[in-house]
Amino acid sequence: MSLENLVVLIPPLCWGIQPLLVAKVGGLPKQQVLGSTLGALALALVALNVVSPHLSRTVLLAGFASGACCAVGQTNQFRSFALLGVSTAMPAIVCLQLLGTSLIGVLVFHEWPTGAKVALGTTGLLIVMLGVAMTSYKEHHDTTSKEQRTAGLMALLLCGAGLVAYVIIPKWFNVSGWDAILPQSVGLLTTAFLLSLRGEGRPFVKKTWLNILPGLIWATGNLALLLADERVGVTTGFTVSQMGVIISTLGGVFLLGEHKTRKELVLVFIGVALVIAGGILVGQARA
Repeated sequence: MSLENLVVLIPPLCWGIQPLLVAKVGGLPKQQVLGSTLGALALALVALNVVSPHLSRTVLLAGFASGACCAVGQTNQFRSFALLGVSTAMPAIVCLQLLGTSLIGVLVFHEWPTGAKVALGTTGLLIVMLGVAMTSYKEHHDTTSKEQRTAGLMALLLCGAGLVAYVIIPKWFNVSGWDAILPQSVGLLTTAFLLSLRGEGRPFVKKTWLNILPGLIWATGNLALLLADERVGVTTGFTVSQMGVIISTLGGVFLLGEHKTRKELVLVFIGVALVIAGGILVGQARA
């Protein structure tokens, strides 16, 4: 791989590290999202000096809506981290994203036009789901309450829906990723702020500002994915970007100290490998 094409490795690196930093910094989900979106907006403003986006009414509205959905997704992503742990939540989130984008891609955009592609993509999705089941396995009785597990599952579903809509809306309106960066960031910040007005805790505290760094890292991955798509294609770029699950899942165990028994740890390694393998098959089905 040439030095120029190494940009394809930046998204998984950034998106694998970002959940770990957010969990390390701490704070309420509303504070984590607000900080992250401030970082994303800052980088979007910098990007305007590099590219000149075409900001039509469609681009502004679709970009804003996409960003708003991303804010809902990220808020619930951070909630799922608090409720279930990063090592359990991240593989499930990747599974939901692959499942959602693939189903919409097949049913709406006809991305798997042949029977062979359908078989390949379906096999990939089944392997991903098996991998997620392995990473979520508990050897002993789960000590979390039924309410906490239910809240965690709901957070995962809302996260998946929000992040899938974030990807699908620009595609539906045929909006370029470079054009959408600024309105997406505005939609992100606006919706994150509105969501922060609910519930306990103040929106702007020290941890909000500390979470700007994870936001910058996430946005760097997003920009790098746009560059990667231009160099190696959307299929390869998207598939490789999902490999960040390795960093976040194993980082949750070894860096954040999320407890796993020996058997659970073995299943985490196998499960992550299956998620990666399934993601590659899904990517090949889209090629």
